[in-house]
Amino acid sequence: MSEEPKRPPAHPAYPDQPSEYVSGATGDPSKLTDRERGLLMRLAIHNLQEQTGCDELTAAAALDHFAERGESVIRGDQRDVYLEVCGAVHIHCARDWLRWAAFQAERQGDQN
Repeated sequence: MSEEPKRPPAHPAYPDQPSEYVSGATGDPSKLTDRERGLLMRLAIHNLQEQTGCDELTAAAALDHFAERGESVIRGDQRDVYLEVCGAVHIHCARDWLRWAAFQAERQGDQN
């Protein structure tokens, strides 16, 4: 029997507010905030742009395509977070850095 995907919360402290980024997740809760998920997505788009030379919209559409197919997965533990696309690590962040950076970006008005 496999676990049914469920929508994780936008922030671990507010379990009744669903994530804007993740529609279904399985396994142990990541305890990531939507700010952190958003930063992971921005990093993924930027990384794909750097790797391929495509524009931002093309990179975002490609990543959305793989997410819709279930081939984009966030994994991690208390130390590290990984965004895997098609089974390969696309983004790796130290969890404490991800939390710090996500909140710094908001403090600075996302002008990083």
